[in-house]
Amino acid sequence: MSSEKHFSPLERQKYFPTSSPSLLVAPFFLWVLHSFTGGADGRIPVGAVVLDAVGNLYGTTYYGGPFDSGTVFKIDTAGTETVLYSFTVGVMDNGR
Repeated sequence: MSSEKHFSPLERQKYFPTSSPSLLVAPFFLWVLHSFTGGADGRIPVGAVVLDAVGNLYGTTYYGGPFDSGTVFKIDTAGTETVLYSFTVGVMDNGR
């Protein structure tokens, strides 16, 4: 894990306004697991991530990869990011 961010109760209220009151009081930390470069590893992560039984996270990026059409990635328990799939030109790219 490369960095962590601690949110004070006031920051939590600003960034998570619909959070339950217990979330706003309890200690709350976020960790950056991977900083996307915008190149082969992707850019603009989108959607939810999926956690498997051994602790790997899987997700997608909107752009990046060799065709700049997005990627499917895995972040393992050691924090290593691996691109599993790179999307090619598609309908969302208007055929470019």
